[in-house]
Amino acid sequence: MPFFSTSGVLLRKIEYGDYDLILIFLTRSKGKISVIAKNAKKSVKRFAGILEPFFLLDIVCKVGKGNFAVLLEADLINSYGKIRTDINKIAYASYWAEIISTRIEDRCQNSKLFDLLNHVLDVINSDRFIDKEISILFLMKFLLLWGTVPLLEKCCVCGISVEKIKSNKIRFEIEEGGILCSKCTKFKIKKKQLFLSKGTIKRLLWIKRSDLLKADRVCFSEVSLNESLFLLESFTGFYLGKDFKSLKFLHKIKR
Repeated sequence: MPFFSTSGVLLRKIEYGDYDLILIFLTRSKGKISVIAKNAKKSVKRFAGILEPFFLLDIVCKVGKGNFAVLLEADLINSYGKIRTDINKIAYASYWAEIISTRIEDRCQNSKLFDLLNHVLDVINSDRFIDKEISILFLMKFLLLWGTVPLLEKCCVCGISVEKIKSNKIRFEIEEGGILCSKCTKFKIKKKQLFLSKGTIKRLLWIKRSDLLKADRVCFSEVSLNESLFLLESFTGFYLGKDFKSLKFLHKIKR
């Protein structure tokens, strides 16, 4: 039977029967995969407590006849240990993991998504963690990779550039997927709308256009932080068609 090895971040683990675990990984070379760890609950020593969410592992698997590859070996690369000491970090990491595990197709290889997840986990594992800013970065970059991203450069109806829109507060229409100029606003009145300052739009476009290392250097005002996060969380939930349980928990602990 064929074997494969790859590095992967454990997104989720599910109890399967009395002794086994189903593990969902985002891997560098295979994309998102589901594997079975047989007898993982019965034998404590076999995987030495490293089958935990957000752990980055080197894994070796055997491709079997069933629905799941079988996990044979796992070696720890990075536990991102500080995440487990802070409920806010756990909540954000859980939110990102839920987005990936529920909305990325199996075995759709995407090394950029793997690098993105490891980048944001590394940031929140460090002392430079600013929760809202790094979640904005993750959501914007994820939406770009997923192929549906808020249209902020121009009015989504008439196409006038954002620079030519005179108002400092610009309406964003969730169902239209982009900003509206004042003229088009009169003809597009819907329920899922919000307003963004030009400063917020400028910062989001910087993140959209920059690589990871440059993008996480952008500084937000408190107003821009809240506008950006509300936009991206709303947009992500609407276009991915899901109410994320982890996001509800995140909002609960943030109150």
